[in-house]
Amino acid sequence: MSKWFSILAMSVMAFPASATVTNVGLVWFADYDQTSDAEPADTLGTFFLSSLSATTDGDLLAAQLTNPLGTVMDFYDASYNAGTYFQTYSPTYSSIADLVANYPGGNHTFDLIAGGAAPDTLSINVDEPDFPDTIPHLNGGTFSAMQAWPSGTDAPISWPAFSHAGTAPYLSTYFYLFDYTLDTLPFNDSTPEWGVGTTVPAAEMISGHYYGYVLVYDCSFSYPNSGFVNATTTAASERRASGILHCKSDPGTVAGKLVLGDHYYPSGKVVTVQVVAADGTVEDTQNVTVGAIGYYAFDTASRGVKTIKFKGTHWLTRAVADVDLDAGADTVGPELINGDIDGDDSITVFDYDRLSQAFDARPSDANWDADADLDGDSEVTVFDYDILSRNFDLSGDY
Repeated sequence: MSKWFSILAMSVMAFPASATVTNVGLVWFADYDQTSDAEPADTLGTFFLSSLSATTDGDLLAAQLTNPLGTVMDFYDASYNAGTYFQTYSPTYSSIADLVANYPGGNHTFDLIAGGAAPDTLSINVDEPDFPDTIPHLNGGTFSAMQAWPSGTDAPISWPAFSHAGTAPYLSTYFYLFDYTLDTLPFNDSTPEWGVGTTVPAAEMISGHYYGYVLVYDCSFSYPNSGFVNATTTAASERRASGILHCKSDPGTVAGKLVLGDHYYPSGKVVTVQVVAADGTVEDTQNVTVGAIGYYAFDTASRGVKTIKFKGTHWLTRAVADVDLDAGADTVGPELINGDIDGDDSITVFDYDRLSQAFDARPSDANWDADADLDGDSEVTVFDYDILSRNFDLSGDY
């Protein structure tokens, strides 16, 4: 869930308009992974994040944060528009106690080193981290019910009431539902601390789709700003739980999680899918776009027990037999073998030749070949050679 957690770290703070720094954020996170109806027993990890926001490209080019223990943290550009959003992270710790021992409250100094907003300095003394008492999670059987929720049906979701014995004046609950299959955020809700649930609309419950949820209990402080002009400063302590939810496949829906072997970024990749009858007749062919972490779903008019074949641009064909389309299929998730650069469904010397011609190329180079970038790191290197060599002489399923 780290991709979505980075987005959520941005979302807990407002972005008022200004030509320089608009927001300073400090957040202590404790994350939990929910895998059953039970409350998660242990943290998945804890960490500290700080952020700086601006509205004008290039306002933020270099910055540092010095914490109360003298630890210096360099910010990096995490912007959608260059130089408008900076972040810095701590290491991950196994407990809140370890996190707070290394990243306590107290005086934090922000130094803008380069960019349109620089030079400038802000020192602010923030309260000690003040976490909610409750561990967020889906309760009342919600989690197990949402492992096979019927499509097109409202989904009521509940969680335990927020409790907090600390001093933070602002308490909030946030619920986010990410459609991993489409790689979108179709639904989110926020409530005061006493909110104990929400309902996901039927229109967002799509046959065969897999979803990730994040439930956040947030305790926040706001501070007057004595440095950066017009910037707001917020410090928050959050417990966050995440998990996988799933909408049951209707008849004719095939869904699951593809593994695109030896590749960093499956999201957005297009895979050709064929529905094949027992006599070898291809009854349906579709190009399916893979969502986050490899999740996908497609609908077909074919029925009965079929073989489903998957072929990626530089992956070999993989066939999955005995898929019952009358019932719908939820867990069709083969691993595709990487290295078929020329797309002939075999990994041979011809693929070596294509890779050699593109070796050391990047997307801006004349000899760039996207299919030779087997690992998806936007450069053709020895790592791509290694993938091809390991899979040499293999062929796809026929």
